[in-house]
Amino acid sequence: MRDLNIIRIRGRLGKDAETKTTTGGKKVTSLNIATTPRYLDKAKQWKDGKTEWHRCYAWDKLAEKAGTLKKGETVQVEGTLTSREYEKDGVKRQAWEVRIHDLVRITAFEKDSGEGEADTAATEEEIPFAA
Repeated sequence: MRDLNIIRIRGRLGKDAETKTTTGGKKVTSLNIATTPRYLDKAKQWKDGKTEWHRCYAWDKLAEKAGTLKKGETVQVEGTLTSREYEKDGVKRQAWEVRIHDLVRITAFEKDSGEGEADTAATEEEIPFAA
């Protein structure tokens, strides 16, 4: 059986996407995605759990498309989980990041429910990625 390293995250952007160009001329866009799980407490009330932040990177053509994303937008990314080590203030640290292979922008819209209240539904607009 082959090893498998796939991660899928759906959440909201904590800030606008940031696109940079490496010294080698490749584009890379970083996304900071927040995920907050929901659960039912003992009183059967929905509560928000601890928010987790995920640093994700898109490269090349996918970086160009991801660069249009704005703070607050809901996205779903799929990619591989990677780690890197670095040193800060004399202390070795490790960071976990997602290298994005597929990205979907989730847009919410309002529709008339017939009762004067707006219902939220989701549509998905896939952003093509570099092959």
